[in-house]
Amino acid sequence: RLLAPLAASKGLHLHCVLDPALQAGSLVDGLRLRQILFNLAGNALKFTAHGGVELRLQVLRQAAAGQHLRLQVADTGVGISPERQRAVFAPYTQAEASTTRRFGGSGLGLAICRELAAALGGELQLHSVPDEGTTVSLDLYLPACDAPSASAPQAVQATAVAGSVRQ
Repeated sequence: RLLAPLAASKGLHLHCVLDPALQAGSLVDGLRLRQILFNLAGNALKFTAHGGVELRLQVLRQAAAGQHLRLQVADTGVGISPERQRAVFAPYTQAEASTTRRFGGSGLGLAICRELAAALGGELQLHSVPDEGTTVSLDLYLPACDAPSASAPQAVQATAVAGSVRQ
């Protein structure tokens, strides 16, 4: 919801897909997970001029006490050359010298996301093709817990298109 106005202002679609097999409740450091997701989705929107961004949460494997999940943020943005893909996880590094001038930013986001992912026991991966887009994936295991109470906020599947959000 926080990024929908940015997507709409750029004429981009922002789509969120949740796997129906997702467990009702998971034990996770929500602050760290939100920080990763917000940074990845914000980067995707920043580096995308047309098309859009998709956030996908997929169950990879069901375990006895939880689920192995993949959270993916895919965009149709500028992409990153293969030789620069590893460097974008280094602090203060962006894909090109001109990136800071064109798009802004400090180059800390992906380095911080990788550290946060590791703190959650997960792994961050990047796949990108120049001029076609980038997909960043976070694979992690989340133990199951009781479902949140009825008064807790519900996860929402939303699509932002030209300023409107559909649920």
